[in-house]
Amino acid sequence: MLQGIEYRLASKSKVQIKDGVPLSGRDLDLLNLRLASYMDFHTEFYEVAEAHECWLEEADEIFTAVSVTPFERFQAVMLALSAALVLYDNYLLAISIFENDKKLRRFLNHRDSAYNINASE
Repeated sequence: MLQGIEYRLASKSKVQIKDGVPLSGRDLDLLNLRLASYMDFHTEFYEVAEAHECWLEEADEIFTAVSVTPFERFQAVMLALSAALVLYDNYLLAISIFENDKKLRRFLNHRDSAYNINASE
């Protein structure tokens, strides 16, 4: 998914910042493009997880009333859990890299309407 690209980009950017080398316009563009891509990815998976979280409810009478089989319920719960795990995995492997660097985090937290990124998103 996104992890390899973000890791290489973050590592390169961190080294440049540590060495006092300013990030180029291309580097900043790549950071913003990857952030925008991640936000789209995050939104889609979050919507899947949120849409299927209701299947975790204990109200069996509701599922019986609408003719939902236990297997269908199980599949929906697994879909919600899978989407949530992908979000956690992606955060831990890709986004946490950026959060550990104050300068990169500050840059990424700025609003940028050119990439449709809101502040602190």
